[in-house]
Parts: sequence; C-alpha cells; structure tokens
Amino acid sequence: FLLAFQKPESGSDAYQRYNDQNDQSGHGRSPLDFRNKALVFRPKRIYNTAMISCILLAAGLSRRFGSPKALALLNGSTVIHRLQTMLLATRVGEVIVVLGANAEEIKLHLLNHSNIKSVYNKNYNLGQTSSFQTGLRAVSQDSTGVLLLPVDYPLVREKTINALIERYLKQPS
Repeated sequence: FLLAFQKPESGSDAYQRYNDQNDQSGHGRSPLDFRNKALVFRPKRIYNTAMISCILLAAGLSRRFGSPKALALLNGSTVIHRLQTMLLATRVGEVIVVLGANAEEIKLHLLNHSNIKSVYNKNYNLGQTSSFQTGLRAVSQDSTGVLLLPVDYPLVREKTINALIERYLKQPS
C-alpha cells in the first residue's frame, strides 16, 4: 500500500479543520496529526527528491502461527532480518518497524542502521490499524509517501517495492 499526503480541498470540512488545527509553519514530527482523533495534513517543506517511508508491521500476536512471525526462519534468516535487508536495498528512505507482542525478542533482530527505527504500539492487541497509526506518528516530516508492509509478506521483492515507488512518483500531483 502506498499513500500520498495531500492537503484537503479548499472549502471542505477537512480543509477547515486543517486551517483551525495547524499553524502553517511546516514544523513538527510528522506530516500527519491525530489531534481530536481526526487525521489532518501537516504541511512540509518541498524538496527536489521524494522520500518514501515504509512502516513494517511486526506487532501482532501471531496466535495462529504459534510463534512470532517476525522471528520465523526463511532460508537461514529471520523474516524481520530479510525484510529489513530487502527494504534497505530499495528507494525507501526510512523504515519504521512497529513492535508490540514479543517486542523485546524481536528488537534483538533489528538492524543497527540510520534508516531503521522502531516504535512500540502499546495497543497492539487492537490489531493492525492501531499499529499502522503508531507507525504513521513516527513518519519523518520529510516523507512524501508511506508504504505499508506487514511482516506476513516475507517474499516481497526489492523489484516490487521499487516498482510501486516508481509508479507513485510518476503520478501527477
């Protein structure tokens, strides 16, 4: 899934909330704001290159699987390691790993890389939506789009991620 951040249309209710709730300065942690439980756009600086963030969901309970999916072995490597390595080889500018259940155990398998950071979803038991929201709050203000990748997809390829990003970048604003 690839999302773009766009300012609400002039005259809409969302635009009014945007104007009421944002200081127009472009400063802050994220282009998204969840004040008053409403998702609003926060303005960001314009750059010549686009930065795409990837939210890697690894917070689930893995009840049916029986053990943390992120730690499952695939060709001698954990799924979480495989996905991080693959994402670092793509055009993704930052990887945000959302942890929840088994966080301490999974955290031991996170790569020490400047483009990878982890966040903890204390409400992981509420499902993927809460983990996605936790990840969105951690997205860099410089990000122009977000890729959502559940840890359940360990075989996704670098080529596929780059193709999604290229397609997104070719779309008119």
